[in-house]
Amino acid sequence: MTTPPEQWGFLFKGVFINMNKRLHYTGLVKKLLSCENMMQLFDVIKEINGFNKKYLISPSSEEFKKFETIIGLMKIKLRHKQGITESKNYIISENQLKFIVENNKVDTLVSKYLDSQDWRTWDIGDGEFNVADGEFGKDLIRLRIQYSSTIPDKYFDVIYLDDRLVTKIINIFGLDNEIAIKSIINWFNQTYNTELTIKDFEWLDNDEENDYVDFND
Repeated sequence: MTTPPEQWGFLFKGVFINMNKRLHYTGLVKKLLSCENMMQLFDVIKEINGFNKKYLISPSSEEFKKFETIIGLMKIKLRHKQGITESKNYIISENQLKFIVENNKVDTLVSKYLDSQDWRTWDIGDGEFNVADGEFGKDLIRLRIQYSSTIPDKYFDVIYLDDRLVTKIINIFGLDNEIAIKSIINWFNQTYNTELTIKDFEWLDNDEENDYVDFND
């Protein structure tokens, strides 16, 4: 079927727009990956916001998802490069990420970070186990079964988190205490096939605190 001549201009215009969109998108990805500090990252995010609005990029699109993933990983990379002792301005300025990284994406970023760590799981029997920082590291998470003191044969799972693990997540992602704990528990549920909530959480009392080595050093 031959395209009528009067439609050629419309088709060429569509092709031209798609080419510009592809080139613009590729350039923004390169800019994201080349950022050397948080301020550069925030400047690129502003450009991405404009790109998303111009080309009507939806949160379900592949472009949006790729931007979201790269931004999350670059935040982790740059925070470690600059050190965890960032100024409050960096945490506040994360509002600039609102269009790209919504609150419901925090779990995904935390999970990707925790997945990248060198965890060792130690089974101690009866469904209880410890999750340690590497082969010779200290326990940062413990799963325990507790029996009710008032109802016979009633038991429930408890997840114990070391406060240093929670603090690490708070500092890296600029989260508050409760959201950090919930994000860790969400990762734990996905990784170890459990169904825990923050109601099942307690702080881990680690007796070997003095010789602890940071799990991300």
